[in-house]
Amino acid sequence: MADEPLDEWAARRAAGKRVPGTRRAVPLTDGPQHGAHVNPEAPRALAEWDGTQWSAAGVAPDYPSAQRALTPPRPETVALPPTGKLPPAPEQPFRPTVRFYRPEA
Repeated sequence: MADEPLDEWAARRAAGKRVPGTRRAVPLTDGPQHGAHVNPEAPRALAEWDGTQWSAAGVAPDYPSAQRALTPPRPETVALPPTGKLPPAPEQPFRPTVRFYRPEA
């Protein structure tokens, strides 16, 4: 097996690491963890990655409120000013430059 250069290995390793500040919601139920759809009414623990471990960041009463706590708010949308007219029509409608003939069957 050929040795991999250290800078390539470090870049590959850094690409797979979590960014500190990443948050997740973990169900506070007994047994193995399942997908969020299995028990959406179960309370969730909010955890935040600090670079070495997950630390507690809060508790949410159910899955929808946990998602609201984890998802940053959307920026407000700004309406464009009305122009009051359609864009200008092309001078000539599009016509193919070469005529197409169906081949004889």
